[in-house]
Parts: sequence; structure tokens; C-alpha cells
Amino acid sequence: MLLGIGILLGLVGLGGLVFGLLQKRKSGKIGAVPFHPPSRIMQMGQSAADPKGIVSTEGQTVLSNTPLIAPMSGKPCIAYEIEIVQEFEYYEQTDQGTQTRTKSETSMKEFKGSIFQVSDGQGGVFVDAQKMPDASLTQSFRHRMDIGMMIPGQLQFGQAVFNTPLLSTEGPVKAFIGTERIVEPAPVMYVMGQLAQGPMGLAIGEPKGMLSGKLMLAAKSREALLGAAQRNAKIGLIAGAASMLIGVIMSAVGAITGGGDSDSSSSNTASSAQAPDPAAAAAAAQQAAAMQAAQAAAAVPTPPAAGGAAAPTELPADAPTPRSATCRKAMLCCMAYQAALNSNMPQSCYALARINEIACRANVTSYRNMLRARNAPQVSACPE
Repeated sequence: MLLGIGILLGLVGLGGLVFGLLQKRKSGKIGAVPFHPPSRIMQMGQSAADPKGIVSTEGQTVLSNTPLIAPMSGKPCIAYEIEIVQEFEYYEQTDQGTQTRTKSETSMKEFKGSIFQVSDGQGGVFVDAQKMPDASLTQSFRHRMDIGMMIPGQLQFGQAVFNTPLLSTEGPVKAFIGTERIVEPAPVMYVMGQLAQGPMGLAIGEPKGMLSGKLMLAAKSREALLGAAQRNAKIGLIAGAASMLIGVIMSAVGAITGGGDSDSSSSNTASSAQAPDPAAAAAAAQQAAAMQAAQAAAAVPTPPAAGGAAAPTELPADAPTPRSATCRKAMLCCMAYQAALNSNMPQSCYALARINEIACRANVTSYRNMLRARNAPQVSACPE
């Protein structure tokens, strides 16, 4: 149990560290890239950027006179992504027979971006977002179209109409789901990318090169974006390191104590789920020892017992009140077994008073089996 939890915490911690490192890298990049107002970039030209041509700016978004329109919602936007998913049923053979399952697959996905401007009121610079940027897309439309026996030739989602895509061959299609996400215009838009000549003049666009990243767009100021990235980096690194440390410690403890043993963990789980009190741990240990002794007694025949002490038929006056009749029987069976061994330590049987019903029943069976294995007459004090 501890081993499994430790491994899980270690993986969570690793994810936190990766997230923190990515956020730290992002904040470092935002801080290192030259930053100028849009009007200043237009004045400076290419010299506003670093040697790789990367520059950043912020300002109000200004769409063109013929802005990009999202097809489903009809909203003006900087960029949009639409997706049509078909949901179908298929059949799976299980132990309970044939079961109907539901599955989804993407039938169509499309992205389209535009060229717009960011302006500081004194001038603007073009931004080329025709390729998918690094930006948060807001869901602007979603509709589920359930399908009956007849499959329509066209699907309408909001203001857009599409030809029905090829149907899945895995099972009958039950519905089509159309979703639209957009990059919305914003009063303050942070932009970071490569400054180069575009179709409309000097523009900030996606950096060239396989490992250069994407055009970054964010509907917040550089200061707010930098602060959020630094804060997320700190949280990710601290939480990730803490989770990994705790995970390593728990995994080590679990490995040393045998925390990965399925038999012991399952029996302990059954006991603790019903009676999570301090006596349960001691009783569970006693139960395990009794069961091991019973198995050993059954495997190695022993000669008939030479009598032993008489088994008590009532609990001693100093015994705690048992939780149930079964627990009372377990205590008497425990003392009967001690009498067969000529042992007189009733206090060791008192822990059975407060354990759960399942553990008490198991103790009764264990002690009865051990008494029978020794041919002890005290077995009459531990009846069925």
C-alpha cells in the first residue's frame, strides 16, 4: 500500500517539477526578449528585435475592416478552431455477457487564423496569427446533434453547415458534436514572436525553425504574464520536490516493511475498513500468527495432548466487555488454546474484545483448528 502511494506521489511530483521548469523557462524567455510598445517597434524596425528577430509587445487588438468570423457562432475573432466529433456505440464481450459501450472519434478539425494589429494609441504593429499560436482558446459554441435511424446528408452547427462525414465502421453512430473555440480580441494583448516582413509589411509572427516555438498571444499585460509564470514556477517546483521526497520516503518504507504484499494489505484493509481503532492492529497481528500456527499444526501431525488445564467457560472478571457475541467466543477460544498449552496469559486474548466482527470470526476458526490439530479436549470450549 505504502509502496503504491509512494510511486504515485513520485509521479505527481515529477509532473510538478516538469511544470515548474517549463514555467520558469517561460518567465525567463519573457524577461529576456526585448519589449517595446507597438509604435516604438514601427519606428525602430528590425533593430527592435534580438539577433534572432524575436521581440515582444502589448496593446489593444485592432481587427481589420473584414475581420475573421468564427463559422459556428458568427463572432469576430483573431483565430478559431472548429471540431466535429461523432459518437457511436460498439459491443464488447465481458464476463457479464455482451455490453454496449460508447466511443467518440474526431471526424473533422480545422484551424484558421488572421492578421491583426496591436496598438498603443500612437501606432500599431501587425501580428500574423495565420498559424496556430500559443494562446488560450475560449469555447464559443458547442452543440450535440442526436441521430436517429436516418443519417442526414448535412449537419448544421449554429450558422455553419457541413457535409456529413464518413461514418465509423465500428458501430452505429448516435450523435455528432460540433465545437468551436476562438482567440478573442482583448483590450490588452501580449504578443511575442519573430519580427519579419509579411504580406502587409513588418509583422510579428511564428518564429522560424523546428525548435523555435510558436507565436505567443495572451490576453493580459507582460507584467501580469511574467508574474503568473514566476508564481507558477515556484509553486510547481516546491510542490513537485515535496511530493517526490514524500513519495521516495513512502516507497522506501513500503519496500522495507513489505508494503507491496497483496495478501497482507488486503487482510489489513478488510479489518481497518470496518474498525479503525488501535486494538485492531494488535488483533490483526495475533490473527495472522494464529492462522500461521494453525497451518503449521495441520501440516505437521502432533501427538495427542496430555490434557492441559481446564478451559474457562466464562470470561474473567477483569476482562473487557467484548464488542459482540462472536468476539466473546473468540476470547474464550483464545483462552482455551492457552489452557491446552498450560499457559496462563489471558491479557493477550483481551485484544480480541474490540476488533471487528470479521476478524473475531476468523480468530474463532483459527483457534478451533489449532485445538483440533492437537486433539486437545479444550476444543469443547470453542464450539462451532
